[in-house]
Amino acid sequence: MSFTTEFRQKVLACVRRMHALHEIAVGVCREGDRRDFQQQDAILMKSDGLTHAGPGQSKHNFGMAADLGFAGLRWLHPEGTPEQVVAAATHTGHGLAGVLARR
Repeated sequence: MSFTTEFRQKVLACVRRMHALHEIAVGVCREGDRRDFQQQDAILMKSDGLTHAGPGQSKHNFGMAADLGFAGLRWLHPEGTPEQVVAAATHTGHGLAGVLARR
């Protein structure tokens, strides 16, 4: 992670809290830490609506945001059929905001 020491501590605290409260192991997603403007533009162009932030408009450009996620999460329908879920969460220092999208 390429964050300031203070923000890194906030990210680690969020990861530890998710595990303590929900027994879910999360980590920083690929491309989920500090991004330069070129990387932000590339993510915007391929994002399928996941971001609307262009270069200079994302807290990622300044090391103040992290995308947290976990692989292999599955919802179980009442009859027991699993459904794959894509999950990500962003911690901005102002709380944890999560996004879940079913495939």
